Amino acid sequence: MINSDLRRAVIRKGFRTFKDKASAINATGVSEELSGMIRKWLLPEMKLAVGKPEYKMIIESDLKITCVHNEIVMELMWGIQHLMHRLLPEEKAEVAKEGRLPMSQGLKMCLRRYGFDVKPEMVNDQIVETAGGLFDFDAVEKLFSSYLRDVSLCIKDTSGINCENWGNLKLATALIVIFGPEEDDNDFHEVLSEDEVSKLMDDARKYYGVLSMALSLRTYKKIRSAYRVRNEKKILLESLIKKAKEAFEAEQAQVCEKVPPPLTESVEQVEVLGDGKDEELVLAEFSEQAFSSCCAAELEH
Repeated sequence: MINSDLRRAVIRKGFRTFKDKASAINATGVSEELSGMIRKWLLPEMKLAVGKPEYKMIIESDLKITCVHNEIVMELMWGIQHLMHRLLPEEKAEVAKEGRLPMSQGLKMCLRRYGFDVKPEMVNDQIVETAGGLFDFDAVEKLFSSYLRDVSLCIKDTSGINCENWGNLKLATALIVIFGPEEDDNDFHEVLSEDEVSKLMDDARKYYGVLSMALSLRTYKKIRSAYRVRNEKKILLESLIKKAKEAFEAEQAQVCEKVPPPLTESVEQVEVLGDGKDEELVLAEFSEQAFSSCCAAELEH
């Protein structure tokens, strides 16, 4: 998945619209227009990421440029397709739903990590954007996890509190108890017990010079904000997935209604009713009925 701060993942260098994609790149090679744009931005020793294996083969053969097409590239291409409106705000056309890549592995893992089982056909832009918020939360936790592990050991050594099983939010809250201003109105007891708060406040001075006050306050601020956003995104995502599932099931039900009923009963009649001339007559009637059923089905479509 692409992080919400798109500039950290993708930078737009050039853009050009081709009315006929086949004229830009096809089995015979790459057009001069597209070739010029590629060479303009591709520095020596750089490799070109492409979204299709046939593009890799054509460009390497025609332009002698090394291309990359693998799972990592496809993850990036998937994100670009879903965030095209940010990269190309002046381009009003969108990638057709049937032309989009399947659900990315990053999105699939993120949804499963939070207990959501979503079919690729159910994914829409709102689900992608909201899941991106959960992905950001995971990134924040990962960023501060190393420091919070050190905090856990420090609290055990300094205050004798075993916080081996504490989550990151609880550890971050312990930091604001130690370094936060006395007039801070935070209700620590939502996360910490009264005894834990009392012990940390009594030992607060012991932590000065051992832990960084600036980093501790920043850690608490980031972790607390991330957990709040995560909870909001989980509630919203649950609602979006429920709606998407209902829409998907309704669409599938409509498709099933349009499918003509099986003709097994008529076949059984043929097998039972006859042989010789009578059988030929029944077969003729069966063929006419089958043809009529097919025509009716086509008209319904």
